[in-house]
Amino acid sequence: MATELFSNVDRSVLRSDEVIKLARRATESGKLNNETVQTFFREEIARLTELLENLSNRDPLGENQDWLIGLTHCIQHSLDATSNSVDHDFWGSETGARYLEAQHDALRRGVEIRRLFIVNTTDEINDELTALCANQRALGIDARLVVLSELPAWAELGTKSDFILFDRELSYEIDQETRDVNAKITLTARPAHVQHRMRQFARLWEATTW
Repeated sequence: MATELFSNVDRSVLRSDEVIKLARRATESGKLNNETVQTFFREEIARLTELLENLSNRDPLGENQDWLIGLTHCIQHSLDATSNSVDHDFWGSETGARYLEAQHDALRRGVEIRRLFIVNTTDEINDELTALCANQRALGIDARLVVLSELPAWAELGTKSDFILFDRELSYEIDQETRDVNAKITLTARPAHVQHRMRQFARLWEATTW
């Protein structure tokens, strides 16, 4: 069974040396005389296993904020994102700074990054928001402001949640109605859903004049 397992690893798209290292560390964790560390290790392995199973099935996934950073490090082509007004404080947080740094690295790799800062009316466009948009443009991010009240009805369909499209293959989504420490976040690779988000982003991008 072990021979078959490692043979499958060698044929997979995963780096076999990293998979083997993970297996070795998993067996060595049993030697640790620390029940807390062992329990945490088992939980992380279980979560990684579930992540791989769901990604293989292209099912929606639960949230881990480190995915935001990790996925940005992985992309090779594009990142398309929306950012609603309730999300603007995020950019001043530690996670926001790490995310922006990861995007800066991606830009240097030649990744195209587009971001739409979304507000309901022009009254919400203040100095802080315009500075935020300008700062991201200075980094090389193609950032625009979207005023929903100025858009035609067809363009603003489905703007209830923020989403980030990584290489137009994965959609990372944040439920606007539950934005707090335990915000509902999902990650999905279902082609039909990703295509839907791509069309939605394109409508908003083409309709904005800011």
